Amino acid sequence: PSLMTGEATPSYLLGGEMVAARMAALAPEARLIVTLREPIERAYSHFRMCVDTRGSAQQLANRGHEHVKGRDFASIVAEDLDALRKAGVTDSAGDLENECTQPFEVSYSHRHPGGEQPSHGAHSFVGRGLYAAQLRPWLRHFPAEQIMVVTLDQLSTPDRLETTMRRVYAFVGLPPSQQALSDCLASGPSNARPAEEPLDEHIREKMREFYAPHNQALQVMLTQYGH
Repeated sequence: PSLMTGEATPSYLLGGEMVAARMAALAPEARLIVTLREPIERAYSHFRMCVDTRGSAQQLANRGHEHVKGRDFASIVAEDLDALRKAGVTDSAGDLENECTQPFEVSYSHRHPGGEQPSHGAHSFVGRGLYAAQLRPWLRHFPAEQIMVVTLDQLSTPDRLETTMRRVYAFVGLPPSQQALSDCLASGPSNARPAEEPLDEHIREKMREFYAPHNQALQVMLTQYGH
């Protein structure tokens, strides 16, 4: 009873209904913490990770390096936006307060290029930033009070990190650990890759226009569920 354990797997969020339902069946009282990043920066960081040539052959394979090698970010964004539109997930998708989970999940995130589900992370660069569509299945299977949403900005400075981590401890039912907080502050960011080139402003603006209504849907959803 005195022990508590957990693990972190970002791809759960993209797994949708199937993963949320399985998690609810396996651990219905679990406390879920979702960390969100500004979607444009998230996508560009994802791309930089995939094209990074540093690391072992296995690390490169795990990143899906072969699937992005020789490509630029603009072409990947254009391809993913096209896939989202073909799936029916657009910036004019109707009532975005009840964002189109069905087109996003079935026609986009669970599509099977070449007849096989990709086993690497080099896909869905734009789609992973549509947080409202990805959160909705989890809110169907778990009470809102068992889900905590934090943003990367809330971890960006020592004061914010400490405040956020104290909220996390309270959320999972643990007393604050000053040692753990000190370790977090001392360790700094992990897996950080400085951008060799700044993100092109034309691409940024195109993505900003696409994300705007979906970001608004996220704000409505979080307000609705008291986050």
